[in-house]
Amino acid sequence: MGKQVVDRESKYPEERSRIWRPKESFSVLLEKIGTKKIEGLVLDMNMLRNSDMAVIEANTFEKMYNLRLLKLSGVQLSGTSKAFPKKLRWLYWHGFPSASFPNDFPLVNLVSLDMRYSNLKQLWKGTKVLGSLKILNLSHSPKLAKTPNFSRIPNLEKLVLKACSSLFEVDESIAKLQRIESLNLQDCINLRKLPRNIGMVKSLVEIDISGCSNLMGAMEELGKMKSLQVLNASGMDINRVLTVEVVSQASIWPWVPKSRVQMSLASLPSSLVRLDLSNCNLTEDAFPRDLKLSKLQELCLDGNPISSLPNFINDLTVRCIGKSNV
Repeated sequence: MGKQVVDRESKYPEERSRIWRPKESFSVLLEKIGTKKIEGLVLDMNMLRNSDMAVIEANTFEKMYNLRLLKLSGVQLSGTSKAFPKKLRWLYWHGFPSASFPNDFPLVNLVSLDMRYSNLKQLWKGTKVLGSLKILNLSHSPKLAKTPNFSRIPNLEKLVLKACSSLFEVDESIAKLQRIESLNLQDCINLRKLPRNIGMVKSLVEIDISGCSNLMGAMEELGKMKSLQVLNASGMDINRVLTVEVVSQASIWPWVPKSRVQMSLASLPSSLVRLDLSNCNLTEDAFPRDLKLSKLQELCLDGNPISSLPNFINDLTVRCIGKSNV
């Protein structure tokens, strides 16, 4: 019904507030006939018979200065982006082809930036002032090596880095994000450590580190998160997660080898409501007697060689999820 209402606005697509049909969107951009009436535009080149990458001149959007929602797939911009609409609030750019985002692209009013399946190696150089940005999704970007600096993105609430297989570093400025609630690092197979002091972020409610097979010492920081409610650590090497490398304070020499300290699951934050430890090769003795998870409601231990439930859940009402042997 909503689409029918928009269709009645004009028989010409460029005179409507929203354009979503691939042929109409492509025609408006190719002929550069966009107008101030356009508030939302969707162009997915995969929906057209010719699914090759479309090269569109950036100044094509110049007259669409009321554009607030833009969804592109299989599109590359050419030329300067300075004249791009500054009212843009939501940008989805599936398969972004370049190694970094154009420096002159106006992002100041963005609330959501979704760059899934991109060729990004870095999102942008230096820092960006993005006071309105709440959602940043860079998932499935196999060339992304590190995240941007977050120090000037104070209102970010959700960060998705799922399946960024080359990612080896999450910038430590993430510790300055006091409104972030969700962090997804699933299948970041080259990530070796969590940012220092991320445990000091009081707003984090949900973290997914499942499939991060090289992550070491995560439990040290996770244990500091007093607000964490959901933790997905499925498919992890639990021994690596619990191992912390320590340099003796008595030594001032940087070449002195680090010693390794093994922590226990007792370090898990007591605030957890949902916990997924499936396929972590856990045995019954992995759960210490002093483990206190009084708020836990859901627990997944699927795929672990255990035959009985851990003692710590005896006094809790916990829903066990999965097809474990217990």
